[in-house]
Amino acid sequence: LTSLEGSPGLYRGSYQIQPGDKANEAGIKFILEHKQLGKAKAEAKGTLTILSEPFRTVEVSTDLAQGETGPGNSFFIFVPKGTRFLLSGREGKRFRIALSETETAWFDGGAFQIMPDGFPHPQAVLSHITTISSGTSTLINLGLSSQIPYLVEPTSEGLQLKLFYTRGHIGSIVYDTHDSFIQNIQWKQLSRQTCLVSIQTNPKDTLWGYHLSSSKPGTLTLELRRAPRLAPVPKSVFKGLTIVLDPGHSTRTAPPWDGAIGPLGTQEPTINLLLAQILKTFLEKEGANVLLTRSGEEEIPLYDRPRIAWENRGDIFLSLHNNALPDGVNPFEKPRGFSIFYYHLHSLPLAQAIHRAYFKNIRLPDEGVRYGSLAVARMSQMPAVLLESAYLIFPDQEELLLNSWFRRKLAATILEGTKNFLEKERIKQIRNAGNSTSQ
Repeated sequence: LTSLEGSPGLYRGSYQIQPGDKANEAGIKFILEHKQLGKAKAEAKGTLTILSEPFRTVEVSTDLAQGETGPGNSFFIFVPKGTRFLLSGREGKRFRIALSETETAWFDGGAFQIMPDGFPHPQAVLSHITTISSGTSTLINLGLSSQIPYLVEPTSEGLQLKLFYTRGHIGSIVYDTHDSFIQNIQWKQLSRQTCLVSIQTNPKDTLWGYHLSSSKPGTLTLELRRAPRLAPVPKSVFKGLTIVLDPGHSTRTAPPWDGAIGPLGTQEPTINLLLAQILKTFLEKEGANVLLTRSGEEEIPLYDRPRIAWENRGDIFLSLHNNALPDGVNPFEKPRGFSIFYYHLHSLPLAQAIHRAYFKNIRLPDEGVRYGSLAVARMSQMPAVLLESAYLIFPDQEELLLNSWFRRKLAATILEGTKNFLEKERIKQIRNAGNSTSQ
């Protein structure tokens, strides 16, 4: 609003849409009145439409829909095709989704199909929970009457699974007697349409990752992975593990380029692949099974990379990158060098271990361990990190990356950090085995 004469400032107000209110692309005007100072007026650039049916059912029509905390904000919920929601509002091409009485998410409207008028609202009943031990994983099967959106939240004791549009009516929770990973499962009704399932894992075991799937109608399966059983000393801690290396981006022969471009025209995908090939050799010498998400100039879509890692049951996922800066950012505002990104809590120790190795060995500015909502770091099934080793856009760092000795040093550093992470887990496993024997 234009400030009232003699009383400058920012004025705020709100109005709650009432039953019976109608608007179809109506203009929005603001008027502030003061007995002594007069009036101030303003008009919004946008318009307001009040939906005739305040909550409309919509269904995800793309392979994956990503929900944000607000328009253009951070992603926090990811849902597969076929999931239904309640549409409660729109802003341009963005849909506001009512997850519960108090929680909302914003999605790209292009990811949804609007269901016909009168289509039933999404709702489900949680009827039972069972656990099944499966090698190094435990499967938790949740009996649900229909497919609903969910949110996984890590806790100090395990995981919490929030089920939206769901009422709990659990007749039984059945545990696999051969499983020692799951200690306890509890549930409660958080609100009229939100059910919370809390899972406590055995503190002697490390939660390595998790995966949710709906393999058959009426069942939501949460797979909890415990740490792989590591080879005993003196064998290599990598022996038998599957390490997935992701050389970031894909090579292109013409603009738009995929990834950073150095002053000499060096393409980031090329450098990333060269580094991955050296690291692959180092890891294989240590006894690891190594899988590359791409081995040449093939085009690998972004979301196929974590899918490849999960389909091959990778134990660790490392995405190799080199950095750039967006237009308008001052490259000399602060020192630029290496940084390590993670997303899930179970990936943080890996990120920290690799970062310590970089700090020790790589003489570039340290930009630290960073939380980042990056597609390849968001994979939940295993410890996964994204490494930005250097800035390809700086001539001196491009020159380093073009030297094979520096790439070998980077590969040796990543190997060292990953090895330190695994050795810490191996020590834990040895101690737990010793305690079990003494008891």
